[in-house]
Amino acid sequence: MDKNTSITWLNLDDRTDCATYEKYWEESEHKRPHDHPGFLELVRPEHFQPAAVVCQHAEDARIIYPFFHCSVNSFLPFRDVRQSWRHLVSPYGYGGALFEGKVEHMQAASQAFECLLDQELKERHFVSEFVREDIFPARLARRAQGEVDQQPNVLVKLDRSPDEIWSNYKHAVRSNVNRAMKSGLRVAFDPEGEHLDSFLDIYYQTMTRRGAAGSYFFPSERFRQLAFSLGKRKATMYAHVYDQDQIVSSELLLLSHDTIYSFLGGSLASAFAKRPNNLLKHEVIQWGGRNGYKWLVLGGGLAPGDELFRFKQSFDPDHVVPFTLRRIIHDPNAYRFLEEVRREHEHRNGRCWLPVPGFFPRYLAPVENQQDEGNEELRRSGPQ
Repeated sequence: MDKNTSITWLNLDDRTDCATYEKYWEESEHKRPHDHPGFLELVRPEHFQPAAVVCQHAEDARIIYPFFHCSVNSFLPFRDVRQSWRHLVSPYGYGGALFEGKVEHMQAASQAFECLLDQELKERHFVSEFVREDIFPARLARRAQGEVDQQPNVLVKLDRSPDEIWSNYKHAVRSNVNRAMKSGLRVAFDPEGEHLDSFLDIYYQTMTRRGAAGSYFFPSERFRQLAFSLGKRKATMYAHVYDQDQIVSSELLLLSHDTIYSFLGGSLASAFAKRPNNLLKHEVIQWGGRNGYKWLVLGGGLAPGDELFRFKQSFDPDHVVPFTLRRIIHDPNAYRFLEEVRREHEHRNGRCWLPVPGFFPRYLAPVENQQDEGNEELRRSGPQ
């Protein structure tokens, strides 16, 4: 390995380390909003700590990787385990190890990073790592470890003429946008978050209506803090749909140098018939094109091919791309041991252990349709 390659671990709960990391973020070419400390604080799961590693390879190649980590022992089923083990998860949204530098350094830097990170995590007793990777894989360090699962996500290509974008919508979208306009709905953009209370009311109502997990009900104070961190860097934007003087649909957008990310939002059920969400997406697309953005990331559905995914796909059927989830086991023996500890814990409480299918790591999976103190805190923590 190149002796000039180094890796630095930064504890983002430490003010000095956080300031150092934020400087790296400011120097970043992409300024991915999901990497900023303000965003990390918004989506921070219960029991988890924010951290980042920065790998410097030569003078002009750098890899930045922010994440959350937790002590497995902090959860009820594992509190009697003597060995201290940890789990790592990337933030909700799009993340992974971001590479910046000359393309010719990508391969060597990636290999050095993966080797140094694996060594660092093993020394710190990490058992598992769950990564939500960037929707643009060319921006990521190349990783060989782990099993990957890919899910379809929708992008809208913005650097086209308004007529070309409009004609590429499915017929239902064009009809619904026209219906919204005829109903008198209008869209206003709110870069300062002046109408945050209206957004929160609609967002919480939407999450309640959908039966969302508790981990999606981010505290209101964290949204306010976001305005003083990421918002001041012009990396957030709220879009609101008005029916006369009432906001009936609202969305929080995240902004990088060339990409808009559709992040959180919702609509009032009473306004569904007027199709406010269709109009909101259309106006965000138009705004993004006028302001020089290349992509709008709409994301995927709750399950591949579901109604939510089909709604998003109707805005640009030609740009469906894979979103990668990476699951890495750094200590297979510890992983198996923790699974057995969890199984025994559930058995002692009179339950057959049937973890939520596909959840990683399995030893932290909440049990479907069953509740006790341990399972409830696992639901709130939401590693995935």
